[in-house]
Amino acid sequence: LTGELPRDGLPNKLESVKIFDVGNNRLRGAVTNAFVRSFPNLKSLKLGVNNLEGSIPYELGNLKWLEEIDLDGGFTERQIYYDDGFPEAKKNKYGVPGSHFGNQFTGQIPESFRFLQRLKVLNIHRNLLSGPISYNALAYLQSLEYLDLSGNATNMNTTRGAAGKQTQNPARKRER
Repeated sequence: LTGELPRDGLPNKLESVKIFDVGNNRLRGAVTNAFVRSFPNLKSLKLGVNNLEGSIPYELGNLKWLEEIDLDGGFTERQIYYDDGFPEAKKNKYGVPGSHFGNQFTGQIPESFRFLQRLKVLNIHRNLLSGPISYNALAYLQSLEYLDLSGNATNMNTTRGAAGKQTQNPARKRER
């Protein structure tokens, strides 16, 4: 598949859709909050290994049934391509606007993720996330079994909670 996801969402909510899997394609552009609201009962969102960019939508945190989010940046030779007129000197430089090396989500994990009580899998491997990981974004994910944030410029050592207190790394799961 090629093209962009609808920025304004879909004309009707697809309430019966539980799994939306369009991974390993050449979809580009942003994933908007309006698009996410089109799938209110989603359990699995697989957008990994595409050419998507922008911030991770805050609305994902409002999908109360969500168990899996796959936004893997991937990037394989098949996915690397450049916009028309892209300067030759900038080719093969990951993260340069106009170059597409797989998903390139930016910013941070939305704090709304704290509401994803059923989330088991969170894969945002090899994107362009940066900065500290908010304690509030991950600390409440009690069902989380798999977390992959590798390949990003994030700080996982310690973060500040809502009260400004130093907290332990929320991504570390205790042995059960």
